[in-house]
Formats: sequence, C-alpha cells, structure tokens
Amino acid sequence: MFLEKPSFPVSLSEGEAEEKVSSMLNEKQWSNPAFSKHTLIFTPYWFFSYDIYKEDKHETKLLNSGVNALNAFENKLEPHIAELSKRPDFEKSNEINEELTINVLESKTTEDEAKEMILLRIASKEKVHRSQIILSGLELFFVPFWIIRIFLDEKEVGIVVNASTGEITNRSAVPVREKAFNELSSEALKELVNPLEWINYSVDLASSASKGLFASGKKTSSKNFFGISNYELQLLILAIIAILVILWVAYL
Repeated sequence: MFLEKPSFPVSLSEGEAEEKVSSMLNEKQWSNPAFSKHTLIFTPYWFFSYDIYKEDKHETKLLNSGVNALNAFENKLEPHIAELSKRPDFEKSNEINEELTINVLESKTTEDEAKEMILLRIASKEKVHRSQIILSGLELFFVPFWIIRIFLDEKEVGIVVNASTGEITNRSAVPVREKAFNELSSEALKELVNPLEWINYSVDLASSASKGLFASGKKTSSKNFFGISNYELQLLILAIIAILVILWVAYL
C-alpha cells in the first residue's frame, strides 16, 4: 500500500509496543494486563520552521525561531512531534506494510489553511503580530502510532505509542493503581521478617505523620487525622500487626 505523502518509519513492532505498555503498567502497579486488538494509525502533520522578527527604524532583529508541527487531523500544534524532523536516521517512505491492521487519517486542512492557522497560533503564543512571522519548509508527512488497547478494571483503554520513537504519548490515561489491603499485607509481612525493616517503617511513617500534624497548609481529603495518606496508614497498621505477630511467635 502507498500513502499519498511520505511517512516516518515504523521502527517499533506490535510486540515491542506491547512491551512498552506493559512496562508502563508495571510502573503504575498494574500487573497481567488483558490486551485487546491493536491498530497502526498514520496521522498527518504539517511540519514547518518559523522565524520571528522585529523591525526598528535602523535594524531588523531576530526575536525567536524554531520548528513545530500541526496535527492536520485535530488541528493542534504538537511541538514534541516536530522533533522527528531533526532525526536524520529516520527515512520517510510512501510504502507501508499491507499485512498490518492500519488506519490512515485524512488531513482536514489544505496547505493555505494550515499556513493561516499556524500564523495565528504562533502569533498568539509569542504575542507578536502575524506579519512578524516567516514560515518555511511547510510539508505534510504522516506519523505512525500504535494504538494498544488494554482492559483495566473491565474498561477498555487505548494507549498511544509513537511507532517511530517508542514514546507513549498519553501516559496519564492510566492511573496509578492502589494496592489492595491483602497485597499490602503480604508484602509488609515479607519485608518485616527482617527486624531491620521495623526501624525503616517506623522512621518513615513517623516522619510522615509529624509533617502532617504540624504542617501549616490545608489538608487534602486524601489525608486522615494523622496527616498521612490512607496508603501510609495501612502500612503503619500492617507494620504494627506484623511486629506483634513476630514477637508473639518468638516468645512461644
């Protein structure tokens, strides 16, 4: 299959994209995720460079310059995508693998419309008149993204992975999972078998509690009477229980 405009390379396989997502999920305390079907989406972007000038009576000054990219499907500027244009190792091509499940998005803006939109957005951001901006190198290229679909608490979530760089663009779509009480119990008991860990738990949690009690700022709804989070309170309770159990067993 051939695209109308060149695309940045698909450097990441479907399996590698899954691994990236799995690693992120582990960081956020989600284990054994249920994966659904995945799709490779080609999104059009207008890539461009710009220079901003200020003219005085006797001289012209360069105020700012840079590169940027306009998402031609959602019509929004995405500066981090523009960094792709600085990668000489990324060879663009119009040909894509037909064996993959793909979706090619169409541009919603013509070149002239893109110019007008870009000038307005840059002028507004930089607080200058549009006549002070010179655009150059305006070209339309596709950027490939893997949409990795997973199920979290029986809800399907689509994780977007840049198929050229491997960057996950919507990490915030996955919240940090709070561990269940039984999980915390198991972990705490394993750690507290070592008496040295008793001191660590006591010092850390006492420090958190003292900061919470004597802090002058407002308390948030996630804090309890002791000024510590519910998660920390659970650990404190587990630590006390574990120590008592271990002492009881030791003196039997």
